[in-house]
Amino acid sequence: MFGRAKNADWEYEIPGSALRYRFARPSGMETDKPFHCGDEDWSREINDYVNSQRWAGNELVTPLEFGLDGQSVGFAFVVRSKKGFPTNAGPDKAHYQYITYLGINTGFQRGEDPTSGLRFSKLMFHVIEGLPREVLKNREVVGQVVGLMLEVAVDNIKAIRCYERNGFQRDESRPPFQSSAGIFSIHMRKLFE
Repeated sequence: MFGRAKNADWEYEIPGSALRYRFARPSGMETDKPFHCGDEDWSREINDYVNSQRWAGNELVTPLEFGLDGQSVGFAFVVRSKKGFPTNAGPDKAHYQYITYLGINTGFQRGEDPTSGLRFSKLMFHVIEGLPREVLKNREVVGQVVGLMLEVAVDNIKAIRCYERNGFQRDESRPPFQSSAGIFSIHMRKLFE
């Protein structure tokens, strides 16, 4: 259950912003309402993932929760993934920060940070971009993350526009595909400069 967290500690500041974040953790959280980012099929999938806490204990997932004045603004779940570069059809493979789920609570959607005036989504992507980019294997650097990648439902126009505003581009090399939840989706990427 997420929402207004009593005695919550938001460990990390986002410079120039009132929005804070922490690595999400299911244990010890006392809240008064579940996470809710909408009622569409894709939103219900995210709501279920967050509220069921299926991400808890998965060492491959970096779970981030964002908050403002003790209230949960949203979540992002990120894994490292090796995919085609610069598109799925690319001849090479590269490491990406793959955003498996990203959702903003309905009360904060299209909202702006009161200090910076930036949209919450922009600040969330800023944090994700700042995650370590070194890819380690047996404690040795074996590569660098080249960008962000995600999938989005083809009919989720609101999210597609949000991602495009934040520098993502559609991967036209792969046609829409059906996700495990039966939702037709596309890949979008944002390559680091």
